Amino acid sequence: MLQERWWITLLRAGVLVLLAAAAGLAANAIRPNRIPWLGNWAHHAEARALKEHIRLTSPARARERLRAGGVVFLDARPAADFARGRIQGAFSLPQAEIAERFGEMQAWLDRGQEIVIYCSSAACDESLLVTLFLRSQGYTNLHLLMGGLAEWQTGGYPVER
Repeated sequence: MLQERWWITLLRAGVLVLLAAAAGLAANAIRPNRIPWLGNWAHHAEARALKEHIRLTSPARARERLRAGGVVFLDARPAADFARGRIQGAFSLPQAEIAERFGEMQAWLDRGQEIVIYCSSAACDESLLVTLFLRSQGYTNLHLLMGGLAEWQTGGYPVER
């Protein structure tokens, strides 16, 4: 009798796990920005950026823009990471502090200004979140740096400390 109850409990638990998994799969299938099950997760933020119609720029192209002038680089990483190293002339706008820091930035940044936003690597999404926020505030000339600071450094481009 005790063994029969144990098996019934185990069977019920298995059915609940299967129902929960099915519900999760169904929810992921209908959400607009699905979580990928397979593939290269390192570029998930960049893939979402393309889906959101955000322009991506390579480190080489960003370097050309920096040399030509007239472009602002925004570092979306935490302030401590910014202090350890950043793209030359970049301004710190940590994604976690954007609501508090946005007011000070508005005073000197034009809505049509060309802006390149970056974070640590292709695996982070801070730059994407800052880009989406800026777009919601009316900024139109936004570019997401592909691969972030890691790809910038891999390309041999300078980092200031």
